[in-house]
Amino acid sequence: MKMNQSLSYFAMKFIIKNKGQMKLHIKLLVVLLTVFSTATIIAKPIPTESTAFCKVVAEQTDKMYKVVYNSPVKENVTIEIYNKDKEVVHSEKVSGTNGFIKRYNLQYLSLGEYDIVVKSSDYVFEENIDLGGISKFNVQLKSTGKNVSFVGSHPDAKDLHVYIYDQNNELLYSDELKGVKQVNKLYNLEKVFGKSVSFLVYYQDTLIKKEVFDL
Repeated sequence: MKMNQSLSYFAMKFIIKNKGQMKLHIKLLVVLLTVFSTATIIAKPIPTESTAFCKVVAEQTDKMYKVVYNSPVKENVTIEIYNKDKEVVHSEKVSGTNGFIKRYNLQYLSLGEYDIVVKSSDYVFEENIDLGGISKFNVQLKSTGKNVSFVGSHPDAKDLHVYIYDQNNELLYSDELKGVKQVNKLYNLEKVFGKSVSFLVYYQDTLIKKEVFDL
């Protein structure tokens, strides 16, 4: 009977001891599962939407432009046009849109460079345009004694007008240069009296170059 009691005592002690170890193992297992579970969540890729798309397309004439906009979500979009002095010459808003095509006739604007800016809450697109191809003109005037040499070029063979004024701003001479892809002319001023002359070079109504020469 005493032997059975002793065996029972040692059996209970063994079970209690192993229960403690089992609890410890269970706690460790729970912690490890939590860590691995958290790591798995962090490792999952977060889906992100693609950004908006915009482009400016020149139409057949050099004053017609098309703005194409596309976005995966609906946005409030602002379209602004700035001149070279960073002044807004046109502004409009399109509400709740995920895409549009807008055409702009810019004939009312002076020739020169402009920036078209398209903005939404998290997207900005900017495109520089050159009305009339003004930036492509290469015009040089150089004085040598009583002669002034004129060198001009444009890849699209644009027409140019040259005006020569005296010191009192009186027109002395005008010259029309048709289809100027490359031109080199010499103006003789021997018959011009006064202290100075002014050369003004125009494309349509836009001044391309102005130089004043002393006589």
